[in-house]
Amino acid sequence: MHQTVPTKPRSAIFRWLAISAPWFGFVVLTMLSSTGMAFLMTGDTSLVVPYLQGERFLVSQTDHHLGTLRQGDERTFTVDLLNQAGESVQVHGAQRDCSCLVTDEFPVTIEPGQRLSLGVRVHVPDQPGAFEQHVTFYTTSPEKPRIFVTARADVVAQEGPNPSEMTP
Repeated sequence: MHQTVPTKPRSAIFRWLAISAPWFGFVVLTMLSSTGMAFLMTGDTSLVVPYLQGERFLVSQTDHHLGTLRQGDERTFTVDLLNQAGESVQVHGAQRDCSCLVTDEFPVTIEPGQRLSLGVRVHVPDQPGAFEQHVTFYTTSPEKPRIFVTARADVVAQEGPNPSEMTP
């Protein structure tokens, strides 16, 4: 004798899916379109979440690990700023932990919709070991009056001629 399995629970599941699937699809589509729009506005995946959280004066990266450097080396990195606010923002100065960090000239103005890269030059100290220094940029943005940036590196002893100073 053959027994049939009751189909009532399965039909309840299908009914629930039929009702929920369109809403789930709508929610997913809304999230994807919001994220896509934020990416179009910022052009940088690292800025999408802050943009969706309401920030309009955006900083792409504030922690820079420069890798392993030799004593006396010099490296440059940039801090990218994006102004999506409705008014101009001025970066009017910087304060450094030590003279080993050199920044661009100030003041600079970032107009609405404009992107600006601030250069920071690092002069690696003569002591081997962990290197960490900070620079603070000061702005007229009420959202971000100060931007804290960290430069890190592992400094190794200088052995022989520095390859960056050799001429071909």
